[in-house]
Amino acid sequence: MKQNKDITWPRNPLNQIIWHAVTTGYSDLPRPKAYANDSLVTIINETLIREKVEKEIWVDVQNPANPLDPNDLIRIPLKEPFDVSTIKKFRIMEDWIFDAQHSDFRPTIIAIAPLYTMLSETGLELGEAALFWVKMDDLRPILAQQEVFNRRNDASRLSYDQWFETRNFASHIVKRSNVYDADINQLEEYRDNGEAALLESDEIRNDLYVLEHDLWEY
Repeated sequence: MKQNKDITWPRNPLNQIIWHAVTTGYSDLPRPKAYANDSLVTIINETLIREKVEKEIWVDVQNPANPLDPNDLIRIPLKEPFDVSTIKKFRIMEDWIFDAQHSDFRPTIIAIAPLYTMLSETGLELGEAALFWVKMDDLRPILAQQEVFNRRNDASRLSYDQWFETRNFASHIVKRSNVYDADINQLEEYRDNGEAALLESDEIRNDLYVLEHDLWEY
């Protein structure tokens, strides 16, 4: 979405920030924990994350046992580094809560997940999945120190934390809590009907606005 181009700012893209935060960490801040799914219970480490995206390649190198013969080669496996720029999308988990103190309906970001394209052993694309989940509360100290492009005022600094808090991003709903723990497009009535899934997404968003409206008396 065009509105989300801010997070692809070449000087400080969001995909680089989150990847570095989880796999390497920032020296002056605690490293946020990565979780396997949106239940935010099972923690996964850097090794498991890299295994999802790093491909094994085989290369021919000089046999160290016979360095004088250039034709004596051995084949060894190497890990091809993951290209973080291939992360183009993120999934955000939110709670929508009525704040009685301020009398408004507020979304609170719970966690965020970068999406990657799953590949088969033959290189066939198998669809998108969450690489890992990270709690926004754990990530916020890092985002508060990272700048994002401010399209409204080039002279003013804007942090990623502010960018998310002011909801400068565009999005569409892909899941709400359900007994099947499934995305909208995985439910039986929408599985083979992308248009119906998008309409259901819009209907959920509309239900939220209606709920907020009905909380007020006129």
